[in-house]
Amino acid sequence: MSYHIFKYPLLIEEKQWIKVYEDAFEHLCLQLQKGIPTIWMECNPDETPMMILVEIHPTGAELDSDNRQYAGTFQYGDYVFHAYLNLDSLRYLTDLEVDADFVEAPDA
Repeated sequence: MSYHIFKYPLLIEEKQWIKVYEDAFEHLCLQLQKGIPTIWMECNPDETPMMILVEIHPTGAELDSDNRQYAGTFQYGDYVFHAYLNLDSLRYLTDLEVDADFVEAPDA
């Protein structure tokens, strides 16, 4: 099994999808890179590609899902945000989504 480190630049939006791989992804960290919140994950791209929902909430917000994995906290301007991977949202990609560039940035 060959793993690679992928990075996923995020928008500061409540919900957005990123591409991961079935049974073969692990969150490493979340940091600001050049002012952009970014998640780094260890993935095996030989596995089946899937989508997972990333949720970003400001401090004090109510959380939607009980089945989530904390990804990290970052400060943006005067606000502090907390990112989670919604584990209930994992789904297989459609044929059109498999090769879409907008969901994955594989350079570290």
